[in-house]
Amino acid sequence: MRKSPTNQFTILGVALLVTGTALARTEPQTPGPIDRVVYAQPFTLQEGFTFPIHKERPQVKTGYLLIIDADPKLVLTMSRGSRILYLGKQPGWRVNPAYPSGRAFVLVPAGLNKAGEVDLDLARIRIWLGTDRFEGDADQPRIGLEHELAVKAGIGRRPRREIDAALAEADGQPRAFKDLFELKRHYARLMKEYLPPDEARQGDVLLMMKRLELNLGALTE
Repeated sequence: MRKSPTNQFTILGVALLVTGTALARTEPQTPGPIDRVVYAQPFTLQEGFTFPIHKERPQVKTGYLLIIDADPKLVLTMSRGSRILYLGKQPGWRVNPAYPSGRAFVLVPAGLNKAGEVDLDLARIRIWLGTDRFEGDADQPRIGLEHELAVKAGIGRRPRREIDAALAEADGQPRAFKDLFELKRHYARLMKEYLPPDEARQGDVLLMMKRLELNLGALTE
């Protein structure tokens, strides 16, 4: 009997939740380093979106799309209420399960400088996976504590040559998009290039779910 798409989404979600919960129980309550920043794409949006990881729910119109390699066990527990990826004094939003490869796609808010460029020097901040000792979304007190723990754990900044290579991987130029959905279409295509086939298909699933959400929203207006 052929499974319906809805059942497939449910099975995928349950499997990731169960596996992530099992691994989280064994994870040490210490900051986790990342292995490498693979890709760094500055972006701007005409229409902003609500950033779901920060407790204050800021509106985001500019930032970075990053591809980051890390320990798969740590990446799998990067979820709300568990480990969160931090970049300096702010959290990042992981948009793919990133398991079992450990390769995470992450959206990072950033402002603009006076020249209208995305103003975040990735080589001058620490990038790490936070501890699993806190619950809920990131807020400023939690971010401050996580940063202190990362410094004490000896997590340093990423090498300039690594960041330059990641920017060059994205052609070194910012990309402009209409909205979050168009940005998601962009990184769903990148997933087919940078992820194993099974994980790349998760990008198609996420895009289909977002399209369904938009269609349902239009019907209820």
